[in-house]
Amino acid sequence: DADGTPPIVQVVCDAYEGKRARVTRRPVLAGRFATFWPGGREFSFSPRLRDPEARKALAAALDRIDTSGGALTIRAAAAACPGEVPSAAAGLAARWRETEAAAEGDRSPRRLWQAGGLLGRLLRDVAARGAARIATDNRALFDQATAHAASEAPDLVPALSFENAAPPAEPLFERHDCAGRLAAALEPEVVLRGGARLTIEETRALSAIDVDTSQAANAAAAETAEAAGREIMLRNLAGLIAIDFAGRRGTRRRETQLAALERAAALCPRDAGILYTLGWCREFVANALEKPRVAHQPVEQDAATLYAMTTEVMLRALTCDPEPGLRGDIEDILDVVASATGIPWDEGHEDDAGDGA
Repeated sequence: DADGTPPIVQVVCDAYEGKRARVTRRPVLAGRFATFWPGGREFSFSPRLRDPEARKALAAALDRIDTSGGALTIRAAAAACPGEVPSAAAGLAARWRETEAAAEGDRSPRRLWQAGGLLGRLLRDVAARGAARIATDNRALFDQATAHAASEAPDLVPALSFENAAPPAEPLFERHDCAGRLAAALEPEVVLRGGARLTIEETRALSAIDVDTSQAANAAAAETAEAAGREIMLRNLAGLIAIDFAGRRGTRRRETQLAALERAAALCPRDAGILYTLGWCREFVANALEKPRVAHQPVEQDAATLYAMTTEVMLRALTCDPEPGLRGDIEDILDVVASATGIPWDEGHEDDAGDGA
C-alpha cells in the first residue's frame, strides 16, 4: 500500500478455464458458528437465525468477548450450541490478529493462513453437529480431515471413518452409487411433486431457471420458490441468476418470485450477483406498484418499503467487491431508486460499507 502496509488478500475463487484466480482485499474468516469481517465495527445475526430469544442469549454471551478489529456475524448453526459460540468468535478474532502480525513481521508474498479448502468447507458448512458417520477411502484425506476437525470441529472427530478400498472391495463412491446419484441430482430438468418442473441452464453470462407449472399443478406453485432456492445451493450457482416464474391466467406471481430470490440471497449472503438480482426485482415490483398496468399477485410491502429494501440490499452488494461491470449496474439501480424517492443513496452510508454485515 502507499503507506507501506503490506496488503492482505484472500483467494475467493481458484483459477479455471484460462481465468485467473479471483482475490479480494476484504478478507472474511468463516467458522462453524460465526463469521469475522476485519475492519467492521458492528455485530449481526444470520437472517436464518430468526428466534429472538436465541439472538438475545447469544448477544449476552458475546458481550464480553474481545472482537476488536472487526465485526461478527453469528451463523444459524450457533443456535444449537450457544455455549461454544463465545470461544469460537474469540478464536476468529485472535486468528485475524495473528494473521496481521505475521504479515507485518515478514512482508514477502506468501500464504498466511489456509482455510482448509473444499474439505474445510464441507466440515464447516455441511457436516451437521452429531453426524453419525463421515466416510472416506483416501488415507491422506482421512488424516487431513482428522487434523482439521480436531482444530475446528472436535465433535466431528469420532464420526470420521476410513473405509478400506483395497481390492476386492469397491471404491466408496461406486459402492454407494454416488456418481449416479450426483448426475441425477444435476439434471437440467427437475420434476416436482404435483407436476411442476424447473429447467436450469448455466451459461457464462448467467444462470437461468425456468419454472413451469401446468394448470393441474397450480396447487404446487408455492413449492417452486423453495425448490429454486434449493437447486441454487445444490448446484452452487453464483453470479446473475434469472428466474422466470410461470403466470396463471396472465397474473404475474411477484410474491413467488421475490420469495425464491430472498431464499437464494439468504443461502449466498456474500454473492453480489444474487443480491443485485434480488434488488433489481424489488425495484421492478416497486415501480410496478406505483404504475400498475396489469393484474399482479399482491405483495405485502408497499412501493416505499420495497424501494428502501432495494437500497439496503444493493448497498450490501457493493460491500461484496463486485466486478467493475456489476458494480456499475448496482450503482445504476441505486440511482434509479434515488430518483424515484428523492433520497440520495451515497450520503450517510460511508460508515456502513466496512461493516460486512
